[in-house]
Amino acid sequence: MVVKPNSTRRLLKEADIKRCVKGVVSCGVKVSRVEIENMKIVIYSEDASPKDAPAFTLDLWRAQQHAN
Repeated sequence: MVVKPNSTRRLLKEADIKRCVKGVVSCGVKVSRVEIENMKIVIYSEDASPKDAPAFTLDLWRAQQHAN
């Protein structure tokens, strides 16, 4: 039996994007740009830098697991 993929794709609506941006702005983050690709919304900020991102690596996770 061959199953055809569903021809109807869910599309992002303008309201979805506005909701995401509004949520980020309400947290006090200044939005510099928004990228949308393959049902994924990526919001960039001028204020954030890579050092602001948590350094959650596999090694850190392992250390937390073995600490207990």
